[in-house]
Amino acid sequence: MEFSTNDGTISFAEGRLEPGLALPDFEASCLRQRAKVVKGPTPETGVTYELRFPRDWWVRLVFREEILTEVGLMMVRGEKDVPGTAPEEGPGTTARSVIRRRPWHRRERGGGKLRKELRKKVAGREAQEHLRRQWIERLESVRKARHDGWLQSEVGSPPYVYEWGNLESRRASRPKAERPVAEITVEYW
Repeated sequence: MEFSTNDGTISFAEGRLEPGLALPDFEASCLRQRAKVVKGPTPETGVTYELRFPRDWWVRLVFREEILTEVGLMMVRGEKDVPGTAPEEGPGTTARSVIRRRPWHRRERGGGKLRKELRKKVAGREAQEHLRRQWIERLESVRKARHDGWLQSEVGSPPYVYEWGNLESRRASRPKAERPVAEITVEYW
């Protein structure tokens, strides 16, 4: 991926994104073959597309009134690094290995004993969920630091405000993500 601060163009091997890109032009491009609609179209929010470039970038495109107004860029290290695609974002773990799913809901004889056991298991799951949330927060902090470093090396020092729009490394809401994730947001005027 290449980014031009002169005109706000973002170039990929399959095509390029630029300020003022019309939705019909995007629909006719090679980039559209990689994209899928994740939200919309609605009059209020427009339509949002998602493009994935495994081992490089995850890209979110927002078209309002059929014009590209926002691009979200996220550095990823593979398909499982994309929030919302993997059940768990720990190093080599899955949700099943972190939150042990046992058939604890089965009825057994001895209600008092079962209630005590259930309380312990629920408390254990809450603790595991808390640790999982902390782990995700740490991962997103590391991702934001990578984005900040990339912007510094490719674009220079902030503020990143230009005639065509602005750039910002921030925590933003993403479709299918449980909480805000780190991304580089490109807003076109």
